[in-house]
Amino acid sequence: TGEDTYEIVGFNILPMSIEQSNKTLCAYKDNLYKLNKQKLEDGDVIFSYDVIFEESELTMASRWDYYKESTKDIHWFGIVIGNIIVFILSFLVIVIFCRAIKKDADMYNIKIGKEDFIDEFGWKQVSGDVFRPCKNTMLLTAGIGTGVQLCLMLFFTLFLSAIGFMKVEQRSNMLSLLILYFVIMGFPAGFISARFYRLQNGKQWLKSSLLTALLFPGIVFIGYTIVNILFSIDGSSAAVRFIDIISLLILWLCCSSPLTLIGSLCGIKAKRIELPCNVNPVPTYIPPKPWYFRFKITVWITGLVAFSTIFIEFIYIMNSLWNHKLYFLATFLWIGSILLMVVSAEVTIILTYINLCFGDYAWWWKSYLFGGSSSLFVLIYSIYYYIFNMHVTRFSPIVVYFGLMSLISSMVFLICGAVSSLSTFVFVKKIYSLIKTDYEVIQSYKSLHCNN
Repeated sequence: TGEDTYEIVGFNILPMSIEQSNKTLCAYKDNLYKLNKQKLEDGDVIFSYDVIFEESELTMASRWDYYKESTKDIHWFGIVIGNIIVFILSFLVIVIFCRAIKKDADMYNIKIGKEDFIDEFGWKQVSGDVFRPCKNTMLLTAGIGTGVQLCLMLFFTLFLSAIGFMKVEQRSNMLSLLILYFVIMGFPAGFISARFYRLQNGKQWLKSSLLTALLFPGIVFIGYTIVNILFSIDGSSAAVRFIDIISLLILWLCCSSPLTLIGSLCGIKAKRIELPCNVNPVPTYIPPKPWYFRFKITVWITGLVAFSTIFIEFIYIMNSLWNHKLYFLATFLWIGSILLMVVSAEVTIILTYINLCFGDYAWWWKSYLFGGSSSLFVLIYSIYYYIFNMHVTRFSPIVVYFGLMSLISSMVFLICGAVSSLSTFVFVKKIYSLIKTDYEVIQSYKSLHCNN
């Protein structure tokens, strides 16, 4: 960096154990490999070290390139697998939409103009119930809003890391950026939550907004405080000062929460989302489905397919967190996160269409749970990793490990659940806008009889 200043860009450690007669000084400098090795015996062990500096052409900015190149092939393999899954699922969604749905809708609309009564079948038979408000509306909309907040936080943080603005190995800076984006994204979280709460005919929007602003951050804050207390009891250097915890509390309550409330107010004041179908006053009976299409079976399949897109990348993340391995490839992590969300949304759309064809119109919560089901496999793999890779028996490290992995699993659940639920809503709204509404059916019926 200057005439008399240098930067260390790497080092090699050469351990040697040499037998020697001088018990007070290690006098050998050269040809160490030709000397006899020291035997381990009772008594004193003489040790020393030498440092040899060698000038290198390697720059400071590219000192990690060797490690990046050595693992890049396996990362590309994971991305290719994810893209193949996305391509297959995208093809299925296109086939369903273009060939099955549009064709059925066109036939249905043509028959309306020719017949007095239409025998509805498939997904069209629940057009009067498909937009019926679900149970526990406030909790669902709060989960969607929080998922959007976490999704935008993760997306922009990893994007800045992928383009080189922030190094993923600088964990303290990454954590600060994540907190900053979480605070800023409180506004879109409140906006989306309020829009869907109003769509569900909710009346207590302020309570819904407070649930969005306080529920998930409150759980995380309480858990982090408990872990920090355990660190302090053990005398760990990882314990955070009390003033820093108070600073996070102020940032949450005085910045993030007000932004969420402002976003909710804007969402309530915005124009109501128009739905293509009216809701019948009496709910339609939902017939039973075959056992292999029941929720308890399909939710595991959805999670497994989605988790397979990030499995390889997740192994590297676990090694980085718990086995002191370095992780540099933020670009692959960013792409892998996008693939996870896309696959979760596409699988959820396909399963929602199948359920609608069976007459099951209760898709609001199912779409959210289908999308977030990959978090089950995140938690299962974390248990497997603890059993076979973590050699920890003390209580505090165990609490820290499972606490952090539960947090990561919860974030995956909220993000993928929100993305899948929003994508499914767009899909359902689109397909039911292709068929004629009740008003259009009546007008077609009147026009037909007037012409006769």
